[in-house]
Amino acid sequence: MTHADIIDVRGLSLGAVSAAAVERFDALIDDLYYYRLGVQDRLDALLQEFPEFVLAHVLKGYSLMTEGTLDAHPKARAHLLQVEALPANPRERLHQEALRAWIAQDFSARAAAWEQILVKWPLDLLALRQHTGTLFWTGDKRYQAEVSAGVAGHWGPQTPGYAHFLSAHAFAMEEVGDYVVAERCAREALALQPQDLWALHGLAHVFEMQGRAREGIELLSDAARFLNDYNLFRGHLWWHLSLFKLSQGRFDEVLDLFDREVYPQSSTFYLDVQNGASLLARWERLAQASVHIPRAIKKLQELAPNVVWWRNTSQPGQYMATQEAVMAMDSSGRMNGMLDKGVPLKIVSFPAVIGHQQQREIIVLSEVIDEENSEGGVYARVQARGVAASSWW
Repeated sequence: MTHADIIDVRGLSLGAVSAAAVERFDALIDDLYYYRLGVQDRLDALLQEFPEFVLAHVLKGYSLMTEGTLDAHPKARAHLLQVEALPANPRERLHQEALRAWIAQDFSARAAAWEQILVKWPLDLLALRQHTGTLFWTGDKRYQAEVSAGVAGHWGPQTPGYAHFLSAHAFAMEEVGDYVVAERCAREALALQPQDLWALHGLAHVFEMQGRAREGIELLSDAARFLNDYNLFRGHLWWHLSLFKLSQGRFDEVLDLFDREVYPQSSTFYLDVQNGASLLARWERLAQASVHIPRAIKKLQELAPNVVWWRNTSQPGQYMATQEAVMAMDSSGRMNGMLDKGVPLKIVSFPAVIGHQQQREIIVLSEVIDEENSEGGVYARVQARGVAASSWW
């Protein structure tokens, strides 16, 4: 089959083999950003039926890269190679460039490709959500807000998918302290889709930053009736509900939520580890008089084996997530265990460029590496404007 230019739901041209394929792709994008179940299975089915669908391959590549492990890179590269051999329009070529840069871990080039798309096609929801989402993970909050604000004038109530823009904009504004705009946009998004998990997340952040724990508990307790109908991101909202209850000293309820919803079973998914380790670390610090401390310590011991001691060449940068790996290893005694076994650790610092070419200082807790052997472990902790994040190196 040959490609034909077909218009998507927001009027953007795609090279695809049929209007029906584009309609299914639009529905996939909608479900992806609402965190609905089964998106990847449906995307695989779409690609099997329409193997020449350029943006479907790109979306699959993005999804694989979002898994956060280098194990996914060869699979993402396979989709890139397939799509490079297909006819594509300029917007689709820029998406390919973003995927290529992501696989190469060239975050500046990745950002530049998405930014070029948004300058010319500000209604490209895929570029907008990927760009703002990855900027959050690299800790570049100011740039994230600039990107969202830069396209805001092109979106409106009549734009299909407007709620997806609102929820992204709400979170971007919250992250730079504009809580009034953040709350307004989150509530507008929820009025359009009451089960929009990203809008709930943005509003929960506003409540937390403003000390509105009671409202946060009401918001997420109401959402509890449908959270488990969605994908694994739901665990992060259960985590936020736990934080609100933790702030009120409801320690036993928090531990019950941890057991039941935040970390109900063993998991190596980075977001599950992040949620579990950071919640237990906070709980341990605040609930020192609780009779359930042995129970929490046992949970940390169960979680610790799922925390990867990052090795150079084994994990990509998840700058805002992997600090929780340090919490879990430290609180569970894993780091002390390494020292007791005589593992040579050292502290190294050096400058690095991350995100939108902003200079940050990297502090590395590193296992000493044989120069002829790349199997040594490396861990990096990023210090940026007084806010600590972490990274592999």
